[in-house]
Amino acid sequence: MPVYTIAPNQTMMINVGHFEKPVLNTSKDWSLNDWINNQRHKTYAINRSIVGFDTFEGFTSINKDEDPADINENMFSDTDQSLIQDMIDANDLLRPVNRIPRCELVKGDICKTVPEFVKSRPDLVVAMLILDTDLYEPTKVALETFLPYMPKGAIVVLDEVAYRNFPGETKALREVFDMNKIELKRLPFDSCVGYFHI
Repeated sequence: MPVYTIAPNQTMMINVGHFEKPVLNTSKDWSLNDWINNQRHKTYAINRSIVGFDTFEGFTSINKDEDPADINENMFSDTDQSLIQDMIDANDLLRPVNRIPRCELVKGDICKTVPEFVKSRPDLVVAMLILDTDLYEPTKVALETFLPYMPKGAIVVLDEVAYRNFPGETKALREVFDMNKIELKRLPFDSCVGYFHI
C-alpha cells in the first residue's frame, strides 16, 4: 500500500517514538526516508512538514505497572541522531524550495517534549500522527496532546496496537478514545500496525 493512499494531503506529519524501524527501510515498514521522499513530490507545499520525536537514548518513560517487565532503558539507545539528521540534510539538497525546513527532529523524553512543542507552534495542524513509542505513558501523552490539533479526516497510526508483547499503546488508546467510535484498520503487510481516521 503506497504511502499516498493513506495520507494524500497531509499538513503536518508527527512521528512520535523511536526511529529504529521508521528510519530503516524494510519490506514491511515505512521509513522516515520514505516519508521525506514522498514529501518531495509535493514540491511547493511548503507548509507541510514532518516532525520526529525521539529520546535517541532508549526508553525513558517506562511505567513498571503498564509496560512489559522485560524491557529496559538501554533498548533502542543506539539510534544515531546525527545519521538521521545527515539523511534529512541530504534530502534537502535535492528538494525544491529547500531553504524552508520541512523535517525536524525533537530530542528528549516525549512526555516532556511533546507538550512543549505544541506550545511553541501556534500554527500547528496535525494530519497524521504515527505512534511508535511501544510504551503506555508516551503514547497517552502524545494522543492527548496532539488530538486537539487534528482535524476531521486526520490519521492516527499505532505501531503496536493490540500487540500482547507491548500492551501500553493499546491501553493508552482505550483511555483516550472510545473504541466503539473509531474504525481501527490493519495494514495488509503488518499484523501489529493499526490506524484510524479522526
